[in-house]
This record gives sequence, structure tokens and C-alpha cells, in this order.
Amino acid sequence: MSFQGEPPVRFIDFHRSPDRRGYFERQRSGISYDPALHRWIIDSVSLATDVLGDPRFLTADYEGVCAHMAKAGKPVENLALAYANIPLCHDGERHRTLRRSMSEHLAAKRKQMLPELGALVANHISPFGRPGKVEVMAEVLAPLVDDFMGRLIEAVIGDAKALAALSPAFDHLMGERKMLQTDAEIAKVRATIQAGLPADRQDAEGRHLALLMLGRDPLLGTLGESFRHVFEKESGKPLAGIEFPVMPPETGVPYIERLASEDCRLAGVEIVAGARLRILLQAYCYCEEEREHLRIFGVGSHACLGRLLALDLWRELTRQLVCLPTRVVFERAAPRTTDYVFTCPQSLHIEVLHDVR
Repeated sequence: MSFQGEPPVRFIDFHRSPDRRGYFERQRSGISYDPALHRWIIDSVSLATDVLGDPRFLTADYEGVCAHMAKAGKPVENLALAYANIPLCHDGERHRTLRRSMSEHLAAKRKQMLPELGALVANHISPFGRPGKVEVMAEVLAPLVDDFMGRLIEAVIGDAKALAALSPAFDHLMGERKMLQTDAEIAKVRATIQAGLPADRQDAEGRHLALLMLGRDPLLGTLGESFRHVFEKESGKPLAGIEFPVMPPETGVPYIERLASEDCRLAGVEIVAGARLRILLQAYCYCEEEREHLRIFGVGSHACLGRLLALDLWRELTRQLVCLPTRVVFERAAPRTTDYVFTCPQSLHIEVLHDVR
């Protein structure tokens, strides 16, 4: 089906809509066309799983965009380096090679970081342990995630403006001017990573840049959106009385896009070669079955390689929070209104009170 006139929702910023949970809890069509985005929208869990596992639908052509920019005399070398090292940006043998290398690196880093995780979390959650107003994103989660990512990539990125450029790097609607601005900011991140690597490990630069770009905002968004959901739902309860879910209830990665490699038929709809499909991963957030919910991290060979580390951090955070003698009152939250790629609170305000029982 395709929408007649205006679509029922604005899919360009639907991922941060406060009503998105209600949207997915209603029966959806599975596939529909958004003429504003020029994309097919996949909004059902079953069809999303089928598309993500179908070899006819390829990853978006990030490197092709970089090649086009270079040919036009506007090279974006820093973006090109990152895309070249991100498995999710590739298919076939290149994807398998990158995924294998990244998987081995993350497995080794996880083994190294797990014994330190308790202390890392404890260093950042003190605002939850004393009465007062807390802006959770700025005071707890952003510093925690930056510390966590710093250990993962062996570099601390202190430039807030440069960090803010990571998310737009995956925006398929980004124009040339924005792409050049983004590349210039990422150059600063790249320089910091280079400076922290010894001379005999400079070949790790691209991998570390890729990890930061693909890891920081998705992790920050997943934690931020999940705590927003829990604190709003459980507002006023002692932390010790909150039953935090085993998996984050929300995801910072609301969708993923695919390109049709050939003319084909999908759920009764004719899809032409070159058409873009936006698969709404947020649909998996609201599945009661754990196996389905886990697919917020992706499906099959393109599933998130950092999933185990993200779950480690979530579970350690929630384990420590329920040990604190306080309760949390949700006040308000605001989304990032300039982010068209990831879902992440710009701010999350709570009040921490003594638990008087």
C-alpha cells in the first residue's frame, strides 16, 4: 500500500515521537510507502526479520557517496575511512572479513573490560545515591558512555562538537555541505585516536574510529531512552523496588535501511531495483518474547557486534542502582530534535529522594 496525501505519521522524525509505543502496539500494515522520504517503511516484526535476512536487500552505499564526493572535488576522507571499516556498511566477502576482525577485537576487549565494569559504573552513579535534582544524560550517562568507549578505543574524545558530528554521519539524507562539515569534525576525532596509538598500531585507527561512530550514540541512546521509559513508568518508587528488565526496553537505533538489488515482490507489493527500505527496529522493542526483543540489536550476519558489551553495561548499571537507598521521581525529558538517525534524550530530569520506608 502507499499513503494517500499526507502519511499518518512523519517518519522522518517518528523515531523520537512520544506516541511510538502506541503506534507499534496497534496492528500495522507491514509495508507502506512514504512519499516524503521516498522510502518503503517496514513496521512489522515478521516482515522486518524477513527483509533483514533476505540477500536481495543490500546495505546502503556509503562508500559510493564518498566516491561521488571525491569525484566532484569535495573529498570526505575521514568519513570514507570510517565507512571502510564498519561491517554494517558492506556486503559479501568484505563484510565477512571486517566482521571477523571486529568480532575478534571486541571479544578481546570484553574479556579485558569485564573485571573493570563494576568500578567504572560505580564511578558515575553517585548522583543517584544522594538527594537532589539530576539531569541524567549530562551528569551520569554521557560521562559513563564516554569513559566506557574511551576504554574500548583507547582514546578519550573531549571535543563535544566533534562528538556531536558522529550521528549525522549515518544520515542518508545529508547534503554535500553537511557532509563536508561532518567530515571536518570527524577529522578532529581521528586525530585524537591517532595520537593515542603507538607507531606500530596505526593500522587500528580506522577500526577505532568505526567503533566510536557506531558505538557511542547508539549506546548512549539505548541507555538514555531505556532509563527514561523505566523512570517515567516507575516514578516515585525506591530504586530497590524497581524490577529493571533484563534487556534495555528501548533502543537508540530506531531503524536501518536497505537497498533493493533487483525488482522483486514483497508482501504483495512491487519493489523496483534501487528502492530504499527503512526497517523500523523499534518494532522489536515492544515484543514480549525475549528472542524477538533481542533483535533490537539487528538480525543475522549484520547483527550488532557490540551487543554483549551493551548488555553487560546495562545489567551492571541496573544491578548497582537497585542497591542504592533512594527513590527516583521522573520530572521531564526532551529528545534530540536535530538527530534523524538515532533516538536519544537531549535531557532527562529526575529528582532523587531518600527512600523512607
